Amino acid sequence: GMFATRHMHEAGITKEELGHVCVSLYEHAQRNPKAMLNGKPLTLEEYVETPYLSYPFTKHDFCLETDEANAIIVTSAEKAKSCTSRPVYIKGLVARETHPHTHYWTDLNVVAADYVGEKIYENADITPDDLDVAAIYDCYSWVLLRQLEAYKIAPREKLGEFVAAGNLKIGGKLPTNTAGGMLSEGYTHGMNNVLEIVRQVRREYEGTERQVKDTELAICTGWTGPDVAGAMILCK
Repeated sequence: GMFATRHMHEAGITKEELGHVCVSLYEHAQRNPKAMLNGKPLTLEEYVETPYLSYPFTKHDFCLETDEANAIIVTSAEKAKSCTSRPVYIKGLVARETHPHTHYWTDLNVVAADYVGEKIYENADITPDDLDVAAIYDCYSWVLLRQLEAYKIAPREKLGEFVAAGNLKIGGKLPTNTAGGMLSEGYTHGMNNVLEIVRQVRREYEGTERQVKDTELAICTGWTGPDVAGAMILCK
């Protein structure tokens, strides 16, 4: 909450703009029959009227605490050719970058994801504008918002404007956490986000309103906290 409050103050992000993150992900959950909050849509008006649990967060800004299971097979590209399922490839990877001041926070404006954001696109030989869909770790609404900055998807001074314009939704500039994410689908340390992004790149939902159009490249991020982060780029 303290990190979020400081960042929101410096970036000029309003409560309503933070709420657009929650509203967008709840909207995705309505297309996912397995989401915990399927059938429980959220309007911005409802969000604004919800009391704080821990400033600046309401109950909608927190990830769900649920039990669920996920399974992912990672193998070589050569072995993947013989798999029944259509493979999705890891085009770039930056693992476990740490903030240099993990125990002595001398710069609260910096998080570990900033270091990942400096490397991941060079590693994958793409730019942020090449991305079609995203899975961004969303243990809290602000954590997703802060990573939009770290991964150069939107500049700090336009973060609130970016989410308020509906850019996280289907049809937006970068549909994000399209199964509902940890805020409204379920919480398994982001593994459910990994499954969803693989399905989107495979285009498993083709012909339905859940499928993002023409998915070729995706980013999937991890966030232990402001101190540790990682990300990967996936492609067809």
